[in-house]
Amino acid sequence: MPPLLSLEDCARLLHGCKQEGSTRHALRLCACMLDNGLFAHPLVGGNHLLSLLVEMDCLVPAHLLFNRLPHRDENSWNMLISGYSRCGSPEQLLSLYKQMPEDQFFGICGSAFVALLKACTELKDVETGSKLHIHIATMGLHERDVFVGSTLIDMYAKCGSILKAEEAFDKLLVRNIVSWNALLTGYVEHCLGMEAIDHFEQMQHAGVYPDAVTMICTLKACAINEARSRGQELHMEISSRGLDRELRVGSALVDMYTKCGLLADAQNAFDRMPIQDVVVWTALITGYTDVGESREAINCYKRMQAEHILPNTVTYACALKACISIKAIEQGQDIHSDIERTGGKDLIISNALMNFYANSHLLAEATHVFNKLLSRDQVSWNTLIAAFIQWGHPGEALFYFCLMENECVSPDAVTVMLGLKACANLSCLDEGQSIHAEITKRGFDLELFVSSALIDCYAKHGFLREAQDVFEKLPSVDVIAWTTLVVGYAEHGLGEETLDCLECMRQGGSSPASATLESCLKACGSLGALGIGYNIHLDIAKRGWEQEVTVGSSLVDCYAKCGSMPEAQAVFNKVSARNVITWTALIAGYAQAGGMQDVVRVIEMMMVEGVEPNAVTTTSVLSACSRAGTVDVGQALFEEISTRGCIFFEHCTCMLELLSRAGQFQTAILLTMIMPFHPRRVAWRTILEAWQKTG
Repeated sequence: MPPLLSLEDCARLLHGCKQEGSTRHALRLCACMLDNGLFAHPLVGGNHLLSLLVEMDCLVPAHLLFNRLPHRDENSWNMLISGYSRCGSPEQLLSLYKQMPEDQFFGICGSAFVALLKACTELKDVETGSKLHIHIATMGLHERDVFVGSTLIDMYAKCGSILKAEEAFDKLLVRNIVSWNALLTGYVEHCLGMEAIDHFEQMQHAGVYPDAVTMICTLKACAINEARSRGQELHMEISSRGLDRELRVGSALVDMYTKCGLLADAQNAFDRMPIQDVVVWTALITGYTDVGESREAINCYKRMQAEHILPNTVTYACALKACISIKAIEQGQDIHSDIERTGGKDLIISNALMNFYANSHLLAEATHVFNKLLSRDQVSWNTLIAAFIQWGHPGEALFYFCLMENECVSPDAVTVMLGLKACANLSCLDEGQSIHAEITKRGFDLELFVSSALIDCYAKHGFLREAQDVFEKLPSVDVIAWTTLVVGYAEHGLGEETLDCLECMRQGGSSPASATLESCLKACGSLGALGIGYNIHLDIAKRGWEQEVTVGSSLVDCYAKCGSMPEAQAVFNKVSARNVITWTALIAGYAQAGGMQDVVRVIEMMMVEGVEPNAVTTTSVLSACSRAGTVDVGQALFEEISTRGCIFFEHCTCMLELLSRAGQFQTAILLTMIMPFHPRRVAWRTILEAWQKTG
């Protein structure tokens, strides 16, 4: 049986518990008063006891007591709200608000509303925040209580309703630095840099003195808009007030200058700081990386390490990105060792490491990092799959794509695009069709880059009708989708369809890319459509692409196949950096036209410029020698490629034809016996047919 307590005992014990601050005694007193029925007495129970429990942070028993109180007034609600606010329980706060009777709202104090609004901000609950706004407006608190108004602005801004934040700001009768900063912060978080700069100037005209938070927000706004001049003016103002030596302000200055591309100013601001922490070091490293000064970024990383400042996730990621840029494999591996040593490896860092190794063509190391991950996100899978595709291992890419599905990780649009790329380079259309079904199921077919990969997959397997169907179902098309379809038709020798696509593309208002026109030139060459090829040439010249090696090579090939060698030679002469493909296109054209002297001339020029002929080049020259009967030239070239070990069966066939046409049958038979291929019917048929003709 609980001890009987008088009112005097309760009052004395309440006072003693508050003085002593004993949670245990407060809970015992609460239990006795509940059992004796004194918990509701107006002199010692009710809000007196509730206040004690809230002050002791005994919120669970306080809430139980609150629920049993026969009369709850505004003070009861305010006390419990204050307790939950102090203990950081936003869910409980909003639950309490939703239980509050309508007639009790008018007794809620400003600090309680501030706590409730902060809970809405933390939970991103703009709907409940809007309801609170109605109650606050009814009481007129948003106009006369600057703290409530500022918190309301902050709530709307951080919940993504910047227009409502502006409306709340405009209704404030009194605006202090807190309310101005709340609005400026909202603008910056929504990347509205110019609006933030404009309001900063309005704030100064209103006579409100900016503090460090204001300066940081405005510097971020300058960084968003790359407002270099305004940022430099702000720097002068900051320096005149001595704020540039504050760590947070100095970091914002460095960040602003780096994002504006003013690295010298960023370094100067950095050097003037009395203390540099990981944030400001990372801002400087990020700046150097973003503008392509990767070596300086790595040097900064090393200096930071020398000063025993532990890098954070962003530091490691930026340093690895810098290593990728300049192919600094050894430095990247050193950073990996630093990560292992400091134990700083999280998922973001691991993904950055995988990306570094993938771009460095170290696929075994990338896979090793992947396999050590305890948890993997879509970025992890996509990075590894993309690495295998990038370096020509579609089989491994498809293996990990299927493994991802087996581990019940949902692919995103990038994943299915990568899976389609793997299928496009393998003879596995069935898997591509399965991915197509998954794309439709997930609605990824509305993503242009996914549909373009699907078109490419079908086209590379020769399913042009299916590729066309995917294309026609697209709600909108871009140059990539058009080019993918054009290339598909061109690669399968469907010249007319290729050129029809180009015409439809132009009629639809899309401007072709260089790759589009290259495929169309291939189609013109196969069809002998010299007129269309010439019109495409005019388009290329207008765009300034004529000197590009791939475009120039396609033009040379087109003119050569159409038998227009003067134009082919003229284009060849304009190409700034000719490669073996460009040379081969010209040689093949002269060979086809029977211009043996030109063939010899061009191949000699090719050798002088140090360009090694490939198998196609050699075949073209030997074919020309065969038609022209120039045995000595053909034999010299054949002996040259034989000594280099670059001989193919097609070369032997051409040489047999050349020797046989020249009547050198014994030499041809000897070649058939010693050539590094098993004699085939075609080889003997070549000799016999030539023998019969001379018979």
